[in-house]
Amino acid sequence: MTAASASRLAVIAGAGLLAAASLASPARAQAQGDTVIEGSYYTVSDRLRPDPASGLRSLQRFRIVLSGANQISETWRASNAFGFGGSTTQRTRVLGGSAEEGGSRWQVAASNKLVRTVNHPQSTTFITVTTVSNKTCRVDVDYRLKPGFSEFKFRRRVDRKWAYFANTHAESPSCWIQ
Repeated sequence: MTAASASRLAVIAGAGLLAAASLASPARAQAQGDTVIEGSYYTVSDRLRPDPASGLRSLQRFRIVLSGANQISETWRASNAFGFGGSTTQRTRVLGGSAEEGGSRWQVAASNKLVRTVNHPQSTTFITVTTVSNKTCRVDVDYRLKPGFSEFKFRRRVDRKWAYFANTHAESPSCWIQ
């Protein structure tokens, strides 16, 4: 990302007018003047039921493309710690759109900060991407239980059935700007 692009991102984000291009190659996105942010982190949990297991790790990788028309394109890839059992999700969203049950939304929190809110039945996940410089960013992930709940409820990737978890947190977050 050039200094001009970083400056443009700050101005665009401050005005709340981030947008996403198609999920094209990074070279094409940069040629169009878009900003490409990629990152990853591990979700670590203890599955309570079914089939209790401790210390389960799932690698979450993301790629977001920002341009300037109030949209954001995102690609998410999830797999176990060994890279198997993966799933991929691609979406283009309007910044500030609604997060329906099980859905998500992106919001501009500051001139250098985007927050993705994911609504789950018993919890909410907040993923904050903060630009630090022209080429670096930081990702912070916060898993919060909703009032009245003591366990996390997520769908399993293997069979899409509900499973219940405890001690859910993120490890080894990384983020970079192309």
